[in-house]
Amino acid sequence: MNDMRSTNSGVDHTNPRATLRRWRRMSMWVVPYCVLSFAFVACDRAPEGLKSGANTTPAPVASSPLRIEPAELEMGELLPNTPVEKSVRLTNTGATPLLVRKALADCGCTTPTWPSDPIPPGASVDTLITMDAGNQQGVELVKRVTFDLEGADPAFLTVKGRVGSYLSFEPTTLEGPTDDATPLPASTITIRSVDGRSITVIAVDPPVAKPLSTTPALEQTVEIDWEMWRASGKPVRVGIETDHPIGPPLGILIRRSLRGNPDAARRDASKSATESPTEATNGTKPAGESR
Repeated sequence: MNDMRSTNSGVDHTNPRATLRRWRRMSMWVVPYCVLSFAFVACDRAPEGLKSGANTTPAPVASSPLRIEPAELEMGELLPNTPVEKSVRLTNTGATPLLVRKALADCGCTTPTWPSDPIPPGASVDTLITMDAGNQQGVELVKRVTFDLEGADPAFLTVKGRVGSYLSFEPTTLEGPTDDATPLPASTITIRSVDGRSITVIAVDPPVAKPLSTTPALEQTVEIDWEMWRASGKPVRVGIETDHPIGPPLGILIRRSLRGNPDAARRDASKSATESPTEATNGTKPAGESR
């Protein structure tokens, strides 16, 4: 009788507590094994991109009926303050006339045009894109133009251009006097020709500099006379122009102290609001004042 109540393992199956303990011990091994087995099977059936660690982000689907050729417009080497104009071809790949409502660029340096009339199905028109680097130097421009379509998804154009370096200068910012009485020595600005052309400084606006050298050289200096600066109304920006045939005008920013001049902040804020970024300096926005 006792032999019938036990198995070869020696476990009494008529004892519920013993049976429960046995199943608990088995579940500690069986459940993790099942989970790992499922994971190995899932990994083995994963797409190739997941196995190799490749980027599996799906490429955007071109759903717009407007095809732009080329999709990436290369403007080439740009000169400061010299607009470059090129054309792209717009083709309606849809079955109905396509109206371009407007074209917008993500930067003021790029100006697109667009056809005013609907483009018939299968037809193509050319439109102009203009890029102007302004006073910027030594930068690569990558901009996007969005063509907004009536009743269809927009189309996008990438516009690229590179601006060379012709002039460099330092410092780009000067600290102005803290009061109206303390005499200060002149502050020197050094201007260098980057492309090896000899230059001279032909103008400083407003006229707050000491006499300029008229001898062409690869490096010129401009000395800011602070008494002349005070007499000129304490401008926050001083423009410098050279005779370099390509180099853009340079802009020096002057931080003004607010001590003893409570209206300076309001005047400077108003000037900065009406001055475009390219007028400030070579791609540098106007600096704030020091307190």
